[in-house]
Amino acid sequence: LRMRPDRIMIGECRGGEALDLLQALNTGHGGSMSTIHANSPRDALGRLEVLTLLAGLDLPIDAIRAQIASAFHLVIQTKRFSDGSRRISSVSELSGLEAGRYRMQELFCLNQALTGDLPSYKTCLSTPTCLEDVFGPLHTSWIDLFQSESYSSESAPQMDLAPSHGGLTWGSEASTEVENIANAEVENKASAELVDKAAIERANKVVTELASSKMAA
Repeated sequence: LRMRPDRIMIGECRGGEALDLLQALNTGHGGSMSTIHANSPRDALGRLEVLTLLAGLDLPIDAIRAQIASAFHLVIQTKRFSDGSRRISSVSELSGLEAGRYRMQELFCLNQALTGDLPSYKTCLSTPTCLEDVFGPLHTSWIDLFQSESYSSESAPQMDLAPSHGGLTWGSEASTEVENIANAEVENKASAELVDKAAIERANKVVTELASSKMAA
């Protein structure tokens, strides 16, 4: 820490070094990360508590939980499936403590009912706290941030209207409107391509006629 690192990456947290990780993350080293083995995002936080206690210091559990809730914002879980592939199965937000328990919400959840080459995810409706801290109050659905190339807090984001089969899905009425806009945009692009091809054919025809008339002269 005396070398003033911008990021701290720990490959796997499996012992008393968990306490050193919490100390670093709570002293201005944002954007750091580590990995841990657990069955779920909430279980990962519980196991991190146990690993912190392995440091040998007699720390109260409330103080450890306060440090964890302040240090971490997102918990990303990967899962290995029966076909041997590994995919992100859950992205959960940790937004503090409530009555001594971690306040968490699942932002993205793998939709295992849909099968295909590309994974499909379900999302929550409430705006994540971490996005509000970065962008301020959102005037549109937060999922639009992941469908756009640029975002302005004063206007709606410019959406990438290319349809994605097996991409992100979200449980709101806006999904139907977005799909309709995407289909209309695709039809407009297709008609524009046809017009361009027709214009090129007409230009080639004019050039050919001019060339033949000069040869005849």
